[in-house]
Amino acid sequence: MRARTGLAALALALAAAANAACAAQPALEAWSINIEPWGFEHTGEGIAPAFLRFLADSADVPLEISVRPYLRAVEGLRSGQNALSMLIPTPDREPIAFVLCQPATVRLSVLYRRDIVGAASLPSDLVGRTIGMLRGSQVLASFAASVPFHASLINTQEQGMRMMRAGRLDGTVCSYPGCRAAMRAVGLDAADFGEVVLGTYPLAVLVSRSSPLAEDKAALGRLRVACESKEGQRVMAGLLARWE
Repeated sequence: MRARTGLAALALALAAAANAACAAQPALEAWSINIEPWGFEHTGEGIAPAFLRFLADSADVPLEISVRPYLRAVEGLRSGQNALSMLIPTPDREPIAFVLCQPATVRLSVLYRRDIVGAASLPSDLVGRTIGMLRGSQVLASFAASVPFHASLINTQEQGMRMMRAGRLDGTVCSYPGCRAAMRAVGLDAADFGEVVLGTYPLAVLVSRSSPLAEDKAALGRLRVACESKEGQRVMAGLLARWE
């Protein structure tokens, strides 16, 4: 009887130690890009932080979620400090991060000044123009390769719009959801601007290959199930609807 009691006590002690070790593990960092409405740098909120928070809660994976500048988020994936992020997957990102799931899509356009460009409907109509491109983004690499234009690096959509309004740009990149909200925030009159649609791209939850999360198959499985679940789809649809 004493032996059984001793074994039971040992089992409880080992379980408590294991729980304490898990509790002592620091939360993984997950950085969202500061491109509104995906991430609002001044509040730390946005579509991406909200969805990553849903994944963390559903999968029981501790995440410390924050909003960082675009380039810093990408470099964080490279170093492993940024374990989980939401970005458009591109060939240059494949060596540093892999796709966990693809819960949404984004539509990318070039917003342009009608009084300067005239009527444009195709990317080729922007040849020779000065276009604002997000710093560090390779998403529009095919556009840049096929249409000779002058790229001017910008940090946010709003910055590009302000530069365009001031006459420093002929056009600037704009993504949906969020483009209309950015135009309202800057005070642009939609009637003064046209759009050239560049295409629709998947938005993925990316896992850094250099992060400990990349080796945690159990946690990755739970995160993927949460992301692809009906509840995950409902959460993402609700977040997107606020900004369409």
